[in-house]
Amino acid sequence: LQTQTYTLTVKKDARDIFGRKLGNHFTSEFIVVEPPKVVIMAPTVETDPESKITVMFDRPMVALSNLDEAEKHFPPITVSPKVEGKFRWIGTSAVQLTPDSRLNHSTRYAVTVPKGIESADGGRTIEEYTFEFETPRIAIAGVGEPRYPADVLWVRFNQEVDLDSVKGRVRLYLRDGPEVPVEFTYGTKKEYEEKDGKR
Repeated sequence: LQTQTYTLTVKKDARDIFGRKLGNHFTSEFIVVEPPKVVIMAPTVETDPESKITVMFDRPMVALSNLDEAEKHFPPITVSPKVEGKFRWIGTSAVQLTPDSRLNHSTRYAVTVPKGIESADGGRTIEEYTFEFETPRIAIAGVGEPRYPADVLWVRFNQEVDLDSVKGRVRLYLRDGPEVPVEFTYGTKKEYEEKDGKR
């Protein structure tokens, strides 16, 4: 069994095929190594939606000589909300999930590595590991303040936004005066990069 210490004893009167005794009592102790563990989980903090998900174990989980076959079999790691993607081995100790498309913004993900995963030396994980990370929440990344009547006032967010939602939550007022009516439309990267908010 994993993590157990064993003592092997052979009595001194054990005989060979000619009847001769061993002569001395023999004792030997050995320890079965601890079960494999997860030592690195990434990401575990706020991360870019283009990130990959990586799990590293403390020992080889697949044989180096059998990596081609190992690419067909991966630990049953799950991600919630579900992320479609492709797993691949990074060396023999780490497995990485590359999402088919970028992760959702403003979302907390939970990754679970179940117990019972077998290592190359025959051990099995005895703990379930779970880690969480999140993608950036919506934030204002910039504002183009117009200087002339023909200029455009733009507000840039750090991710795609729902225009109807923004319309209901953005207001423009004259200083110490009434609200100014405005029209909303999606902008373009080119518009954001031009100076002074001009089109």
